[in-house]
Amino acid sequence: MMIEEVQFFTYYSLLRNRFKAINDLLRTKFSNTDDTSNRQIHPVTIINCDKEVIMKLRSLHLQLCFVGRLLNEYFNIQILLLIGLSFLGFTTNAYYSFDVISDNFINDGNLIVPAAVFWVAAKFIELLVISVICTITKNEINQTGEILYQLKNRYKKSVATQINLFGKQILHCDFKITALDFFDIDMTLLYGLDKTMSENKTLLQPGVLIKPEVRENDVKEILREIYGLRCVSIKELNGYDDNNYHVKVEAVSENKNIANVNNDGYVLKVVNSLDSLNPQFFEAQNELLLHLGKNRICCPKPIQNKNGQYYIIHTFPSGKHIVRLLEFISGSIIHQVPSSMHLFYQTGKYVAQLDEVMKNFHHPAYDTLKSVWHMESVPQLSQFLYVIRDESKRKIVEEVIEEFSTKVLPISSSLEKGMIHGDFNEQNILVEQKAGEWFVKGIIDFGDSNYACYVYELAVTMTYMMIQGRSVDVGGHVLAGYTSVRKLTPQEYKVLKVCIAARMCQSLVMGAYSSLQDPENSYILVTAKSGWALLEELWPQPQDKLLERWRKLVEDN
Repeated sequence: MMIEEVQFFTYYSLLRNRFKAINDLLRTKFSNTDDTSNRQIHPVTIINCDKEVIMKLRSLHLQLCFVGRLLNEYFNIQILLLIGLSFLGFTTNAYYSFDVISDNFINDGNLIVPAAVFWVAAKFIELLVISVICTITKNEINQTGEILYQLKNRYKKSVATQINLFGKQILHCDFKITALDFFDIDMTLLYGLDKTMSENKTLLQPGVLIKPEVRENDVKEILREIYGLRCVSIKELNGYDDNNYHVKVEAVSENKNIANVNNDGYVLKVVNSLDSLNPQFFEAQNELLLHLGKNRICCPKPIQNKNGQYYIIHTFPSGKHIVRLLEFISGSIIHQVPSSMHLFYQTGKYVAQLDEVMKNFHHPAYDTLKSVWHMESVPQLSQFLYVIRDESKRKIVEEVIEEFSTKVLPISSSLEKGMIHGDFNEQNILVEQKAGEWFVKGIIDFGDSNYACYVYELAVTMTYMMIQGRSVDVGGHVLAGYTSVRKLTPQEYKVLKVCIAARMCQSLVMGAYSSLQDPENSYILVTAKSGWALLEELWPQPQDKLLERWRKLVEDN
């Protein structure tokens, strides 16, 4: 290891320790008998914190940020070279080792192969150490903001003002460790390496057709033979990659697992061929729906077939697909009713309440689930950009992907996570009218449910409600409803705009791609009608002004 590397690690370790000392000092202002190693601030009695201490800590924090920038400027050339050489050494030796082993040259190269493997491990460790030291330094800075956020409402005005200034200073500091501003130095180095070295078969690849080919007689036969129900009528529903059918059946059932036939009918879902490769996910999804039903959330109830199973794998002309049956819930969706700020507020409140109920749910299938529609898959949009012919639109999407990859993914591990619906849009939200006012009744389509950051759920909801209301201001009303149940942290506010833009890009790009695969499906282009105009309005807006605009709407609610 070179002298410059040792110096880099030493200086940034010391810098991190200084930031940690500030955080520890702030924590001592709390009387807490609980173990504080988990870094959670509890609502307890505050002792002996005054204006002067906060001012001094704020000044010290600012100086340390300045020192951090100077260190970055001094080392960025050396670190850029180190990372470049490490990547080169890692990939070269990894490729060489794989090539030699796969060609069965063990007899001739038995001394060379272990050496190459050693270099692969050594270069990986080098990248790991660089990423970790930079990431924990940035996380320590962000932790200060989290502590201040918990502190700000617990003091008299003079101290609270200083805490608020301290928080704004951190928010605007935007501390980064970069390699000549080409990219941030953090865990995204390993994230990118992992994505380069491995392919996940559960992610959609360009050009692959996955939508089922289903005939009406197939639906009737499955209902009769598998579920013991005789079909009266069939109506195909909207869907992206799956086929969904609203079926009404005779009142008499030959299925002992159906006590009473649902008068409103059922939804027969034929899952696309890609998702059908992961039956464990549908087991998990069924358990989630049953969990929500027990907690009085209005959502589709999965139906057991004559053998007591919640799904089957059936062969169609397009291949093998998972088939499920769910109870149909009557009512309207948000897309079908007049928009109102009250309804957008209700939507934000409902999704936060839904996530609260799902906090107590876990299934191991969600731990490894991947999908192109999950927010963490935003970087994969680059593979589908060829469908966007307009140069200016493609440029915006490229900027959003870059911003999300460098500003959101690196800190995602420090954002609060839990089970989320993942697709809280105007086509999936059920509403009902009471005394002339529309209220959220329930939610359908848990096909994109996953374990992820809560801010992603909020961003998805705000995205589709803004598209539905054709206004950026709608986001403020959704935010008001959401924060009435769950407050956002400074970090979550900081990434909210780019998360919303990223979801818009996902919907617009994947919509354009799916339209090429299935030109007759008008549903998949619903977002495009007003989505591009909204993205072009949202993206150039300064983040501070946008957040201020939304916060004003939150206060007015």
